[in-house]
Amino acid sequence: MKHLFLTLVIIVTCSNLSLAQKRLSDYSFVVVPDKFEFLSKANQYQLNDMTKYYLAKNGFNTYYFSELPSVDNCDGLWADVESTSGFTRTKMMVVLKDCKGNEVYRGETGASKQKDYKKSYQDALRKAFLSFEELHLQQKDVVVRPRASDMFSQEASGVIAPLESKSKEDAKNKLIELKEYLDLGIITQDEFDEKARPLKKILIGN
Repeated sequence: MKHLFLTLVIIVTCSNLSLAQKRLSDYSFVVVPDKFEFLSKANQYQLNDMTKYYLAKNGFNTYYFSELPSVDNCDGLWADVESTSGFTRTKMMVVLKDCKGNEVYRGETGASKQKDYKKSYQDALRKAFLSFEELHLQQKDVVVRPRASDMFSQEASGVIAPLESKSKEDAKNKLIELKEYLDLGIITQDEFDEKARPLKKILIGN
């Protein structure tokens, strides 16, 4: 009976890993924020850099939002790290969400008993990524869309006019999309301003 139970546990675990791997491999990149909500500064204790590094190490195509090429944002995932600290332990979990804020994957909890804040956070985060190693994931290639500047490089005047109209429509849709991400807390105000600036220039024709 005991052996049967262990066999079932192994089958269920392997099945869950397989399903998680399939879901995650359907996306082509992961965006890491500059700052996590439980911290007061961008990349405090180097946790954001660590998150980006360990995601890349485990088969994800990772970007900070400022590095993101011209892509369909819903082709990617958005990383977050949650932390709970007690008197004796610091616990951390890595969560991946889609562009609508729906949770796609939640890793195992990493815990540390170290007393120094920096060492404790970093130790717990490293342990939180151990469950990612079991996924054996490799995301598909990132699909980069043509930028507006590339489309404007076409010289035929009969083609430029409709392209200009389409480019403005794309810029408008992208701006609306960015505002949704800002409202959801996926990106910061600074990230929104940086990405929105060139889009506004396209819309006003400057």
